[in-house]
Amino acid sequence: MLSQEEKYKKTGGWLVLVGIGLIIYPFKNAFDISQTLLLFFEPAWSAILKAGSQSHSPLLVPDIIFEFVMQLFFLYLKLF
Repeated sequence: MLSQEEKYKKTGGWLVLVGIGLIIYPFKNAFDISQTLLLFFEPAWSAILKAGSQSHSPLLVPDIIFEFVMQLFFLYLKLF
């Protein structure tokens, strides 16, 4: 019969999928941050801020900023 230490040395089954997710998440989060950063550049940001444009909404700017800050926060938590 296996001892307690030998029994739990290997990662197997569904736990492998969790491990893969933990490895992939920082890269996915970095990609999401890069996509959010594109909104802060001139053409998109001007369209969001212009009152008469279709993409203007009073709460869209705070929402984009909040999303960006939270993505940075989760990336920080994941890496440290």
